[in-house]
Amino acid sequence: MTEIIRYRCEDCKDTGIVKERDGNIHTCWKCLQEGRLSQHSDKLPSHNIKI
Repeated sequence: MTEIIRYRCEDCKDTGIVKERDGNIHTCWKCLQEGRLSQHSDKLPSHNIKI
């Protein structure tokens, strides 16, 4: 059986990123307005920069 996944936002599927049909990618304005987007990322890349 296929499991039905319910998203809080159907526009971005809870990713915060909307991909348009013409290839443009932008922030999900609906999630941003409702305060569901975190301003700090948990997955930061390691650039091996030493100060």
